[in-house]
Amino acid sequence: MVKIVNQSTNQARSPAAQRLRQKLLDLAIRGKLVPQNPNDEPATELLKRISAAKNAKDAKKNLTQRRRGAESVRTSPHVPPV
Repeated sequence: MVKIVNQSTNQARSPAAQRLRQKLLDLAIRGKLVPQNPNDEPATELLKRISAAKNAKDAKKNLTQRRRGAESVRTSPHVPPV
């Protein structure tokens, strides 16, 4: 039997271990490993919420950066105040 040397790669894995890993991943992707809750929101809705939250965070970050950039221009000793 071959020992698993590095779990992040397929090196030194037996063919049986590789098949088992592939089967587990397949079942996990299909939602067959645990009972599914019919009240859970669809993955598409979750992804939409995550995307909206990320976009809001990015917009806030960009606004903050623009404000800081404008402040640094006003306070720079090389630019006369307006």
